Amino acid sequence: MKKTKKTILFPEYFPFIAGGQNVLLNILENLRNEYDVRVLVFNRGEIERRAAGMGIKCDYMQAQKNARRRYFWKSIPLYFRLKRYIRENGIDLVYSNGYFTAKLMGPPAKACGVPVIWHKHQIITGSADSYLARDVFRFSAYADRMVCVSGASASSLEAIGVEKSKIIVIHNGINIPAIRRDTRKKMRKKLGIEGYFVAGTVGYFRKNKGFDTLIDAASAVSKKNSNIKFVITGSAEPGMEKYGEFLVEKAAKTKAPVIFTGKMDRYEIMPAFDIFVLPSIHEPFALSVLEAMSVKLPVVAFRSGGTPEAVKHKKSGLLAKELTPESLAEAVLEAAGKPGFVKKAGKSAFLEVKERFSLDDQMKKIRQIIKEVLK
Repeated sequence: MKKTKKTILFPEYFPFIAGGQNVLLNILENLRNEYDVRVLVFNRGEIERRAAGMGIKCDYMQAQKNARRRYFWKSIPLYFRLKRYIRENGIDLVYSNGYFTAKLMGPPAKACGVPVIWHKHQIITGSADSYLARDVFRFSAYADRMVCVSGASASSLEAIGVEKSKIIVIHNGINIPAIRRDTRKKMRKKLGIEGYFVAGTVGYFRKNKGFDTLIDAASAVSKKNSNIKFVITGSAEPGMEKYGEFLVEKAAKTKAPVIFTGKMDRYEIMPAFDIFVLPSIHEPFALSVLEAMSVKLPVVAFRSGGTPEAVKHKKSGLLAKELTPESLAEAVLEAAGKPGFVKKAGKSAFLEVKERFSLDDQMKKIRQIIKEVLK
């Protein structure tokens, strides 16, 4: 019996929900009626449950815990299992949403004559001779297209030798959320931050996300303005629990005016902020930035990575020129001293998201790439 829909396989290595996984869930939700969408997880967790909740077929296959090249021999049995899986399930396209799945799925997919799209959520920051750069270049050979979340990410791939014709930039997009009018007041009362200027951030605690930099910035700010509070919402990424404990200890030791709320719904907590602070330096294109802008929050961040592609300096936020806690602190202090600017920048941020970073636009571009590759 001839298939009526093309079958797209979305493999996922990580079980938790971070920015890249939220992008994956958006893609699944938007494509599940148009294609025969399937998910293959290598670690069981929330992704599997979310896919099942959408009515999407989700399979599990155990993979080695370390995908570095020196463990390659351990992946040989998995390679043959994946080849068999691709053939038995009539997969027409593999859409890899990350580095590990691109490594695991690329070789067996090509062996089966199945095209691969690699959605790239990274910026390669090392030299072309670094392990990561050489690995990404090697496995890019198995990808028919590489979707980069920012121009900065795309440029980093070109710099290590990836074929320019394979690379396309598709920025992340979101839907504008509906926020209750009393959310801000209730949350500020709950946290005891009424009357303070609040600089907040949201995300998984991971070393490359710069939360320790934010704590240093908060400590520097407190010496010049005692009316500013910092709120950090989130929890440690699995395997990073010690880093989460380090952050709490660091804030206490430096007497930084930081409140850790734990994991919360971002659209419940962000309206309580006056500005959103992104402390990571090599950020490809943070979904959290768009989420903050969608609730009319100006963004304070570093002028690096893909962030300047979303945040316009002195229009929808402030971008620190120097990649230091002190420079980030100065930007926060500048925002706190200009309430008129904060209000105006918040409105500009909202319009930027609405006009340039809609989820519909992102999905339209992804659909087009999928159609091109399937042909």
